[in-house]
Amino acid sequence: MNLPPTFRTDIGLTVEGAGPELLAELLREYELELGRHRPQNVAAMRPGSEWALVEDQLESAGLVPAEELVVWWGWHDGLRDDFFGGHPNRQLSLSQALRCRTIEMRYEGQLLSNGQWIPITGPGNQGIAVRQVAETGLTVVRH
Repeated sequence: MNLPPTFRTDIGLTVEGAGPELLAELLREYELELGRHRPQNVAAMRPGSEWALVEDQLESAGLVPAEELVVWWGWHDGLRDDFFGGHPNRQLSLSQALRCRTIEMRYEGQLLSNGQWIPITGPGNQGIAVRQVAETGLTVVRH
């Protein structure tokens, strides 16, 4: 698969055709490649969550359930707790992400303190977090 071109916008980097459909396609490709090189990592992934459950949990936490987040946790809900291999910046389950977000929001000035960021990989403020910009509907990523 050829990756789409990346370009800079006023709110950060994006790729041509960005959106939930492209994310789902890229995640499938990533899983295939990961399976070729690190099958134990793929085996350690939890099954994805139901879309309605992801949306409900995000809304209950006061977050806009951006479609990309629903795709993300619908793909896989993090890694099994007993898996210690792989990249240290591991994919968080939705429940882990919500707990991390709650902890981070307690500290003024932290990266997640504005209330709309949610981490998707860890650990803590060293991982990747996303938020949806209400005015534009775009999903923004920060590392």
